[in-house]
Amino acid sequence: MWNITNHKPSPLEPTVVPAFVNQHPQSDEIFETFRSDIFAQINQPLRQGLDPQYVFDGNIEDQDSISEAFVTELFLDEGESARSVKLRDFLAQTLLHYQPNFETIDSSLLVQNATKENLPLPIVQGARSIVYTVATDVIPTAKQYLAGQVSFDYWATSFGFTFRVPALVISVDTPDVYKEFQHYVQTMVTPIQSQLPLETNMSLQEFAKTNLDGLAEGFRIRSDINDNNQDYSFARILHTCAMQFVAQNNQTGVIPTSLKEIIHPTTIMFLNVEKHAHSTNRDITKTWNSATKMSQTPLMGLSKIKKLSEEERLDAMRKRSNTRRSALFNQAKNQLGRKKKAKPFGKQLKTSKQLTKEIVRILSKMKKVRMSNNVIKTQKTTFNKPNRRDPDNYDKPGIIYSHQYVPDIHIYLDTSGSISEQNYKEACMAIIQLAQTLKTKLYLNSFSHVLSQPALVDIGNCSKETAWKRLQNIPKVSGGTHFHKVWDYIQKSPQRKQELSIMITDFAYTPSNSYTSPLPKNLFYVPCGGFEINDLRCSATHFVNSSRRLDANLRNKIIF
Repeated sequence: MWNITNHKPSPLEPTVVPAFVNQHPQSDEIFETFRSDIFAQINQPLRQGLDPQYVFDGNIEDQDSISEAFVTELFLDEGESARSVKLRDFLAQTLLHYQPNFETIDSSLLVQNATKENLPLPIVQGARSIVYTVATDVIPTAKQYLAGQVSFDYWATSFGFTFRVPALVISVDTPDVYKEFQHYVQTMVTPIQSQLPLETNMSLQEFAKTNLDGLAEGFRIRSDINDNNQDYSFARILHTCAMQFVAQNNQTGVIPTSLKEIIHPTTIMFLNVEKHAHSTNRDITKTWNSATKMSQTPLMGLSKIKKLSEEERLDAMRKRSNTRRSALFNQAKNQLGRKKKAKPFGKQLKTSKQLTKEIVRILSKMKKVRMSNNVIKTQKTTFNKPNRRDPDNYDKPGIIYSHQYVPDIHIYLDTSGSISEQNYKEACMAIIQLAQTLKTKLYLNSFSHVLSQPALVDIGNCSKETAWKRLQNIPKVSGGTHFHKVWDYIQKSPQRKQELSIMITDFAYTPSNSYTSPLPKNLFYVPCGGFEINDLRCSATHFVNSSRRLDANLRNKIIF
């Protein structure tokens, strides 16, 4: 519980303005940025000359410890934790407008703006569902904002809750303002032209050729937070100039879709408000889906930036190619006049122990990783090391201990309307069996037509009763069934692609013909217990037959 004294509640603004050169050791830069640009806004004394005091459960917390907790929460992506709750409660007590019981710290500024503007927070929970859409919240609000009928925060919140793009999103009223920004960048870099690396100059030339005549333009500037941080890099220059320009120009603003991206962006997007006010639902959705996709793909090879306009052009080419390829495939299949059937499934499900054994077998064949929650401890004897009990006896070998890390296990649990409480409990018991056999932590998402936030659950070293209680505390989503929510979620993250992903489901899903993306390589499917075996066999067979075009090896990934 927080006890905060001599503190003046204040609004939090996205006023992070970095420098062209790093003033701190690289490992400290993000921490220093948060402390000086974000926490400094919060740390407002009620009485001058006396610093605010922050006490949590009787322990005094200084600005360094609080800043470090926020940075860890934002940049390590460990899922919901006690720290998450603690930090949301801190913001609720220190910010002028904030609601603590909503999503992640990364959405803090959106939540703040929504509270300030009396806008509802998005909820996907049966009859209480509140969903922001292009038709109801983006197009009309863009018109109202340009007409001066609503504030920028109102417009930013409406867009941000519709498209929570993992990027630094800069709202620009018109294409002419973007041209002003390009001129501003040129003005800022001219005095230091001789100090700029060759790659930066090349990227600046590419930037100068862009325009904002369409809905948006964007730049993928880093693969991750450790990329392109050298002095005078294009990433630094674009971030610094964008924030300085926003501070000087009232026809621009930051749409705070991600606090993490505001502090240290990997992608910077420029949004044309005028175009959004006069465009269609389809075109806007297509553009921002492409933007989200680009913001989650790494820079390859020698690339220093990736442009949204170029990605959209390449996507269009790929779709035309895929359409032609699909047509040729269907033609060939029809000519053969037959359709290969999936191998039939067995007449009973694996027990929890059998299932665990099979997953361990799969895990053993996967490549080792640099770091994970899944540790294999090994030991071997060697004469290169003295014996611990008898170090002077050279005839006795010593022991070398080593650690290897295998991929994390990520469970995706179907909690749609067709899954009963008994089905859910049986699935959880199987998860507990697996975690306790491996003595490891697991990542867990529930899914239906939406996907919950991931949770890192520590159930590998406790009693089954305790483990069951911990799983019950994880929020469940409900509704229809959309496997592609899981597929897309895995494919968008290089880290999640490396994990062993396991979907527990009743297989009541058929992918639409419009879905053409390949399925995740390391995703395996497990039938949920508590159903009639013949119903499960029928559903699983139908799923395999309808999805074979997406993964020819899908049948072998179902652990029946």
